[in-house]
Amino acid sequence: MQTLRSFKQFISSQYLSYGVRITTGVLLPSLIFYQLGQMASGMAISIGALCVSLTDTPGPVHHRRNAMLYAIGLNSVVAIIIGLCRPYPLVLAGMIGLMGWFLSMFSIYGSRAGAVGALALIIMVLSIDDRIPMEAIYQHALLLMAGGAWYMLLSLLLYRIKPYAAAQQALGECIIETARYMQDKAAFYSEHPAYEQAYRNLMQEQVRIHQLQDQVREILFRTRSFIRDTTPKGRSLLLIFQELVDLFEHIMTSQQNYPKLHRHFDHTGILNDMQAIIYALAEELEEIGTGLQMNRHTFPNRHIGHLLQETEQKFQNLRAMALQPESLDGYISLRHIIYNLKEIHQRIMRLHRLERFPEGLKLPPDLTEDYHQFVGRTDFTFEKLKDNCTLASNQFRHALRIVVGLLLSLGVAHLFQPGHAYWILLTVLTILKPAFSISKQRNIHRISGTVAGCVLGGLALYFITNGIVLFILMVAAMIVSYSLLQKNYFVSVIGITIYVLLAFHFLHPSDFTQLAGDRILDTLIGSVIAFLVSRFVLPNWESEQIETYMQDSLLALRDYFDKAAAGFTGPMPHITTLKLARKQVFVTLANLSDAFQRMLNEPYNKQPEALHAFVVLQHSLGSHIASLSVYERAYSEQLRNDEFTPLVEQVSRELGNAYNIMTGTGLPLADTSMTTLQSQPMMQQLAQLMQQRADELNAGDINNPSRHSISKLKVVLDQFELIYALSKDTTHLISRYRQKVAPIKNSTPETALS
Repeated sequence: MQTLRSFKQFISSQYLSYGVRITTGVLLPSLIFYQLGQMASGMAISIGALCVSLTDTPGPVHHRRNAMLYAIGLNSVVAIIIGLCRPYPLVLAGMIGLMGWFLSMFSIYGSRAGAVGALALIIMVLSIDDRIPMEAIYQHALLLMAGGAWYMLLSLLLYRIKPYAAAQQALGECIIETARYMQDKAAFYSEHPAYEQAYRNLMQEQVRIHQLQDQVREILFRTRSFIRDTTPKGRSLLLIFQELVDLFEHIMTSQQNYPKLHRHFDHTGILNDMQAIIYALAEELEEIGTGLQMNRHTFPNRHIGHLLQETEQKFQNLRAMALQPESLDGYISLRHIIYNLKEIHQRIMRLHRLERFPEGLKLPPDLTEDYHQFVGRTDFTFEKLKDNCTLASNQFRHALRIVVGLLLSLGVAHLFQPGHAYWILLTVLTILKPAFSISKQRNIHRISGTVAGCVLGGLALYFITNGIVLFILMVAAMIVSYSLLQKNYFVSVIGITIYVLLAFHFLHPSDFTQLAGDRILDTLIGSVIAFLVSRFVLPNWESEQIETYMQDSLLALRDYFDKAAAGFTGPMPHITTLKLARKQVFVTLANLSDAFQRMLNEPYNKQPEALHAFVVLQHSLGSHIASLSVYERAYSEQLRNDEFTPLVEQVSRELGNAYNIMTGTGLPLADTSMTTLQSQPMMQQLAQLMQQRADELNAGDINNPSRHSISKLKVVLDQFELIYALSKDTTHLISRYRQKVAPIKNSTPETALS
């Protein structure tokens, strides 16, 4: 069932539609011109279409259109310049170096601009090929322009036909990933859970969810037709996304003291029941995401409601028979887990209703008026380029590595003159990335994928003689390669290699062994050059950058805590303010986790100790602050009290101390604890109420109405206590880290929190 569901998700995903769209745009010109006896012209048009299509990534349609227009013009200009320089080797080398640097710097303006620059680099490399006669340079540039224009028209036409498809596919995938996050959370309810692996899975999934949420925000909030849409579908998609982000926060708030729960309740089986409910809710959420991708309605699973009722009844029975003063806090946690599961279930039911695109929906004012605060703006100025022209800029150093890699590849190609010299340069371009760890991973995938693709392509040519079957296989390889280019580079390389080998077979039937040998040899040469350059030419070690992400996460968490706790001492912040703080936490935690994962692929001596523990602590803090935020909205009106003020200040101070020690501007560790948390008035008040409740239980008074107010105060103060404990752990961890690692450069007292 899971395999079938995964297959349905893939065939309805944005990746497959992207792959099919590119394959159609690239293949059609070659087929048409082949029939007209103009195969060379058809190939040029196809290359032009390909080097524009890869900028057509998901996003607002006007951003996609503008990127394609810039790519069309830039590719043509680059082809002309390189074509004119080709007879003069020294001039050509100088122009390749200059363009290599300039086009690589496009990434400072965002990923889409970076794609425009990267594809212009590919056109530059392909234009080195002396098979294009000098007198045909301008004609070749016009054909590239025609190919790009053809693909742009195709893409915009498909958007006009199905304007909501991209948003539905991206939103559906985001829902599916949120369901997988729920499944990872369910692992904590297993007997003897592997906590470290479970936290690692959560961190990786959260990075993916953040990326998808940003993608959906870009599509929905930067496309005016969605914000001003009067159609039920447009309004529903916006409301689904808003509901999904809130749902993700509720899933995060299910964070509990799991070891204590297992000690109290493993023998009862109720944790297994809760795990079954979480899996059922995740499966329901996954079904909604798949349905949205496939543009079909889904129906609620009524059985989940019965499971919730049965588990709640089991909890009531267990509480009536086994509640003891020493397990009181455990039962309070169980009750709130059940409440949270019921809330998640209700939100999933709302997603079912919204997925039917009902009439009469109204968008809330905070969504239509404040949406611009949730999407960033890119500064396309010359000042930004000038500011990045320094070795302190990672992108500038990467651009220099690109220049060195291209010139080395050009020199090797000039000396040894292999059959397809440009394959070496293309290999270097596709492997070299700003971070060493990504380049290393790409290198491995490129080599292994090329070898595997040559083997599979050779088997296909050896056993299959029917041209139609080989053509179908080539088209399938193209679709797979373009569909998985961003998702699974290894499989994508296999597809690209098979497609290239079969294409050469159709164009110039020759000895396959020679062609495959050239492909593997050129790839190996390019891979070696890429590895040497990424390792020794101004390498960008993630361990040198990760402290910035650590600081950012600490700042964002403290700001989120201050807003999540404000409602207990005074007026609650505006909902948009809370959501912006929450979004910033998600962004910084995702960046931190992503940087940490990249760092693990770097040489061992470049990996500072204790960072994994720090990342886990930050994610735990984020989850518990999110829980506090939910409780603030639910209970702050009833619990608001001036006596919360010293408690809030102490926790906030500890988060600030962690940041100060991180930057080398804080107090010594011994001075960071002003007073014990348990001595705070609110904590003492809770202790008295808990003792009073214990006395009632000893007297047989199980259902005293006071238990509800005690329960609310208990779960709120539990979050304060857990946040404080995690903050103290973070402070101690950073202190140990600071003893082994030099303080951050350029830290000033003005950056410290007080």
